[in-house]
Amino acid sequence: KPQGEAAEIYPQPLVLSRGNPFLHFDHLPAEAIIYIFSSNGKYLQTLRTESNERSVSWNLVTKDGEMAGSGVYLYRIESPGEEKTGKFVLVR
Repeated sequence: KPQGEAAEIYPQPLVLSRGNPFLHFDHLPAEAIIYIFSSNGKYLQTLRTESNERSVSWNLVTKDGEMAGSGVYLYRIESPGEEKTGKFVLVR
């Protein structure tokens, strides 16, 4: 099974009132790039793993410097020869 399929995104849903303002992407393939989009397809942020890392966390800040609000979000994980898409939920 490709490593990207084993990727874990947590917590789901991410409830910000619980005091953990980070979304974690774990068990990523090597050289992973993660693209985050709003539910209507607007590009929000890109995350990259370091060369030997298999996880990365998002602080919920978009490329425009704004905090992501409540809602459903989409992600795409890309690495050489692999791609995975999915969704996650943020609750303020």
